[in-house]
Amino acid sequence: MKIPIYYIDAFTDTLFSGNPAAVIFSDIDDSGLMQKIALGTANFGSNYGISNHDGKLNYEVVAEIMKFAFKSGIRTLDTASAYGDCHEVLGRIGTSGWEIVSKIPAIPLDCKDVTRFLTEKFEKTLENLRVERIQGLLLHNSGDLLARYSDEVFSCLKGLRSQQLVSKVGVSIYDPTCLKDITERYEVDLIQGPINVFDNQIDESGWLDRLANLGIEFHARSIFLQGLLLSPEIQANKFFSQWGSLFLDFNNWVRHSKESALEKCLSHVRSFEKASVVLIGVDSVEQVCDVVAAMSHKPERAPSFTSPNLETLINPSRWAVT
Repeated sequence: MKIPIYYIDAFTDTLFSGNPAAVIFSDIDDSGLMQKIALGTANFGSNYGISNHDGKLNYEVVAEIMKFAFKSGIRTLDTASAYGDCHEVLGRIGTSGWEIVSKIPAIPLDCKDVTRFLTEKFEKTLENLRVERIQGLLLHNSGDLLARYSDEVFSCLKGLRSQQLVSKVGVSIYDPTCLKDITERYEVDLIQGPINVFDNQIDESGWLDRLANLGIEFHARSIFLQGLLLSPEIQANKFFSQWGSLFLDFNNWVRHSKESALEKCLSHVRSFEKASVVLIGVDSVEQVCDVVAAMSHKPERAPSFTSPNLETLINPSRWAVT
């Protein structure tokens, strides 16, 4: 059933009218389609993203983004203890009606009481968010489920799940190489990892299908590579010059499609039907509008983009941008 959706002014709660730049109308074929989007919150509490020139978003902008996103049908917030004071900001704004997925930071190498560390971090998460439970809890460092203390780690996660303080537990990954060991040893519910036009490892390795067959939910992140894929200006940075021909091919593909880079990147990730949720990061209400409008486009897989040293490009932790 096609549902005509009008979007409401996030600032005044009144219907936009008369200004084409301020009106969004789209026919969305599934009333739950926008619920496949999760709102990333890293820049709500920290200076996150290579395309972020203005630093941490101020409180009023975050509140406006959340309000508009919620009115647009987005219902999931992706956050983490590592995102500065993001949890406190979300708690102050209020998260009623939202499903929250958060992440526990990496366990220190010299940690003497793993269970206490995890429990205290989780309790602080609930306290700062001002909630009694959350939907998902991930380990920000997948290696914590492969370490000598991994059984203790998962026992703690499983305990939180059995107490119904969280519905789903799992890990955030950079690549699928760790998934065989993790899924054979532990009953995780949720994996978060990258998919974008340059990084389809989770699918090419067969793990996207395997996770679905195991009943494990997959959330796709890094769909814009921290905004790099949307910014030719940043692509021109000296560090990225080694991939100049790759970006040329990508930008030519976008230009010939007569769509925006955002639309093409989102369309590509949505073509992986077994990715149940797609994370987006935004700096403004206008960017939420762009995502909402792009969701009316049909999913379409990008062509294969290849380049030497691609493993460095697709992992922002390896970037040496000056």
